[in-house]
Amino acid sequence: MIGQPRDYSQMLKRIFWASVIAGIFCTISLGWISPDLNKFLNLSAEKWDFGPFKLPVLAALIPLAASMIARIITLHDLVSDIFHIREYFDIEHILKPLASGVGISVDSKIRKKFKVNRHTLMRNTFYKYAPDADNAKINPQLVVTALDRWGWFWSMVEPSIIVLIAGIVALLFVGFMASLIYFGFTLVLNLAALFYWPSCIRAAHYEVEAILQNTDRQEVIHEAFNEI
Repeated sequence: MIGQPRDYSQMLKRIFWASVIAGIFCTISLGWISPDLNKFLNLSAEKWDFGPFKLPVLAALIPLAASMIARIITLHDLVSDIFHIREYFDIEHILKPLASGVGISVDSKIRKKFKVNRHTLMRNTFYKYAPDADNAKINPQLVVTALDRWGWFWSMVEPSIIVLIAGIVALLFVGFMASLIYFGFTLVLNLAALFYWPSCIRAAHYEVEAILQNTDRQEVIHEAFNEI
């Protein structure tokens, strides 16, 4: 979880374990503040060794199941789609600088084309040269750094959804004051994600600059933009 990811798959593992940790925190704390939930979590006397801790089976299964569901549906991607996070980032901080770097003036008409053809353009201009650290045509450390920044960003955003759900559970089964604790943690996690946002931008700019250093790549990128 701490090591820098070299590809998207490794980044997903970090996000998964961050969600597991958030889920365990929420499950255990809900059991502490709610006698009914505590009774439910301790239906089985069996304990699971979860690293240095021993947890009731349900207290471990619920966070694991929630994190697995989040992984299967790629919850962070759903959040990104709802709030247009990656769309905005790809257009403003990758495609626009790439286009400007090969002499293409980006106006409102071009920006609309970016939005419609974003995935194709990203594949043919950016990911063509920086798909992951092992296959990058630029300095692989630049890719690793970008993945690391995004990994921490999403490791704040996705667990915040789990904590938000815990807040709703607390509101329903405990009370408003108890729910404020979880809603407060949700806010803290999202503020932490905002803290990583500028570093995500910087990492992307370094990648774009490295890609544009090669004239052959500039010609390919220029052609890719012309094709839309």
